[in-house]
Amino acid sequence: MPEQAVLQEQGSRARRGPCPGTEVEKGAPGPRAGSPARAISLPLLRGLASGQEGPLSIHPGNLTGAAPRGLKGITRERRTTRRQRQGKIDREYLADVRRLPCVICDAFGFHQQSPTEAHHTICGCFGQDKTPDREAIPLCDGHHQGKFDRGRIAIHEDKALWQDHYGSDRDYIAITQDAVARLRGET
Repeated sequence: MPEQAVLQEQGSRARRGPCPGTEVEKGAPGPRAGSPARAISLPLLRGLASGQEGPLSIHPGNLTGAAPRGLKGITRERRTTRRQRQGKIDREYLADVRRLPCVICDAFGFHQQSPTEAHHTICGCFGQDKTPDREAIPLCDGHHQGKFDRGRIAIHEDKALWQDHYGSDRDYIAITQDAVARLRGET
């Protein structure tokens, strides 16, 4: 008996036998009754026995044995957004805006230290609609969002302070449109 107590303390199941409730029924091949593996396979076997047509899904997550509903690999045609239907998306114009220097750095004589981003104007806008791409202005990261260049006043960090220092961002739309026209050779 002391040997048995030592084995129980050590947690050895090898000499004590299987854990309670895991005994295999005599004469039952494969998994025991009530096991998850058997519960998954029974609906599939029932479907085959009843003469159900169509391929059955044998995915372990398919507990009902239902036929597959569709393929995920099929790509659908993209839906057009409201901005696309209204003609507000102009990728070429935005790419040209990103090629320009920051309008604030250029106007106030700062040295631009980060790449230019296209900023959709937000001053004087009170709706949730984004302004058209033709009204975007070029801003460096420091004057736009201030993620990397923290030494500048970013419009998305403190809009009121930005307006006090530089004015409304809408004041720079005409300058940007003229610069893009010069860049494209339209003037």
